[in-house]
Amino acid sequence: MKNDRYKVVDLFSGAGGLSCGLRMAGFASVLANELVPCYAKTYQENHPQAVMISGDIRGVPEEEIKVL
Repeated sequence: MKNDRYKVVDLFSGAGGLSCGLRMAGFASVLANELVPCYAKTYQENHPQAVMISGDIRGVPEEEIKVL
């Protein structure tokens, strides 16, 4: 069966509360960004299927985002 869920990007993600709610609503979080390393680690533990980019979003090359 094809996965028809919408894919989302969670910016300023914290521990992933928004992604949790979106998952319950049928969305799939594929990428997240968080500046604070301990929050990024918690997000990754809560959402292992998503790619976590930890650091300042202004320094993320668009090539890293486009591959998803």
